[in-house]
Amino acid sequence: IVLDELAHEDHPLIVKLAKDIDFITMGSPITHLYQEYFPGDYPPWTDTAFWQKLYGRLRRWRHFYRVDDFVGMSIEPPVQHTVDFIQRGIGAGGHTNYWDDDRFMAFVHGLL
Repeated sequence: IVLDELAHEDHPLIVKLAKDIDFITMGSPITHLYQEYFPGDYPPWTDTAFWQKLYGRLRRWRHFYRVDDFVGMSIEPPVQHTVDFIQRGIGAGGHTNYWDDDRFMAFVHGLL
């Protein structure tokens, strides 16, 4: 949902905060579901005009996923992107309750 707002909307607050946003996704289905079934809303990574708008608003993007998350897995943005992007697999645990996972929270604390 936040990805939609950051990528599509030109709300004054989003524009004002551009380049100050640290974006964290967890078990995101962008690559494996959204781009496959909703290409009009989530175009391929090769659509640089679309994705550069999002990247231009972010300072950092961190993606976390679990190896057995059936909804969201690793995501595959192109190597040639302009945002500080890092993703980490954090072991098993399914798709829910990332915020209750000490492994995930250890990474988040490291970002603060």
